[in-house]
Amino acid sequence: MVCHGELARSRPGSAGLTGFYLLVSVGGVLGGLFNAPAAPAAFRTVVEYPLAIVLACAAGPGAPKRQDEAGGAAPRTTILQHGLDVALPLALGAIVLLLLSTFANSDSRNPPASLLVYVAPALACFSLKRRPLRFAPGLAALMAASSVYLSARQPVAYRGRSYYSVFKVISDPARNLRLLVHARTVHGAQSSTRRAREPLTYTTAPARSAGAFDTFKGPLASCRVAVVGLARAPPRRLRRTR
Repeated sequence: MVCHGELARSRPGSAGLTGFYLLVSVGGVLGGLFNAPAAPAAFRTVVEYPLAIVLACAAGPGAPKRQDEAGGAAPRTTILQHGLDVALPLALGAIVLLLLSTFANSDSRNPPASLLVYVAPALACFSLKRRPLRFAPGLAALMAASSVYLSARQPVAYRGRSYYSVFKVISDPARNLRLLVHARTVHGAQSSTRRAREPLTYTTAPARSAGAFDTFKGPLASCRVAVVGLARAPPRRLRRTR
């Protein structure tokens, strides 16, 4: 919204509108090419979404600059400010990672822990919004700390991406399972013990499609078969209409 507002505010007069809207259209085409064909082929996770948010925050307008009373000389604090532009986001990311490691496993109904882990870092990051080159890295540090924490707690055996979705295979040593996960949905599970060939999720024994697995046991066990379909969809009778 901020970027669109700045774009509308900076549009030229009627004499330059043709070139302005042409460049806006070209930018939309380039963004679409990056998101649709390029990103799924280049990245194994949805990197383009947080990257776009961070870049949008970096491109946002900052606080209005104060005029120097001495005649436009550069302030002496410029080096310090640039150092803080790097140090504050790094410190914020380290603090968030420490808070997640300490309090994220506590009871989710504990308001002080939730405020400390989730609300306080977000407010601290938002307080940097008057300096976009400090605010954008701070937001990137929040995302990176969360990603590092989740990656450490979820051993990912395989991660892949197609033009439809991002999926990963997560190892669960506590239950001796490998889980096929898309976003927060578990689409399949396989035991890493002697039950490796036993269906555990959609095609468990009560499901109708479990009969397909029973069919290819015994003499037909050596057959190579591929079955695609909806495991839980009940059959319907078509009504005859006039």
